Amino acid sequence: MLRPRPAASAAVLAALALAVSFLLPPLGAGGATRPLAAATVALATLGLATGRRATPWLRGAGRLPAGGALGLGVIALVTGRSLWLELLPAFVWACIACVFIRSLGEPPSVFERLARLVDRRAPDFIAPYCWVVTGLYAALFAVVAAAIGWLALTGAHEAWRWFSGVGAWLALAAFQAGEVVARKLHFRHYGRNLLDRVLARLFPSENTPRGRRSEAYLRGLAERDAGASRS
Repeated sequence: MLRPRPAASAAVLAALALAVSFLLPPLGAGGATRPLAAATVALATLGLATGRRATPWLRGAGRLPAGGALGLGVIALVTGRSLWLELLPAFVWACIACVFIRSLGEPPSVFERLARLVDRRAPDFIAPYCWVVTGLYAALFAVVAAAIGWLALTGAHEAWRWFSGVGAWLALAAFQAGEVVARKLHFRHYGRNLLDRVLARLFPSENTPRGRRSEAYLRGLAERDAGASRS
């Protein structure tokens, strides 16, 4: 029996918000706002059906976005006004921000959870950094939501379409790239790729207390792994 997956329902709603950004202007111009609203209602209902059981760090990623999307879709269906669908991407970004903000008061933070999914042996000293980065991501998502909502309410349709469909994702990609570099400089934990080799040469691990701590932790892991292989 398949169990509801809140992450999957959140992905459905994110894809729906992105699709609305590209489809709404041409379809709306042709009087197809109501059919698109009907599709929104259907997918939001699916999100509600698959988002009943949310893990603690994804609470709000199932029912809240799906319920809001359902409400916006119903209003758009009844009124025939595209504005309510234009507010959908803003609402989805705002819900993501809420998930990140909520995790700040209910640790581990979202970013720490993700880090431990990638590396189960991640050290405890990453927690403060992850908490700060989670807050920064939440702020970014909130700003994006506010910008999309403002563009929708002011009737700047072309700017809304570009920002909700492309600009917001470019901003997110730029933020993520900057965070990767900041993380490497903060922990001085380098790998073997070209960027890490360049940073290791310019900013050696042994030059900072955090870098020496990371080196000590990695040596400890290597020693434990070596001991386990010999036993």
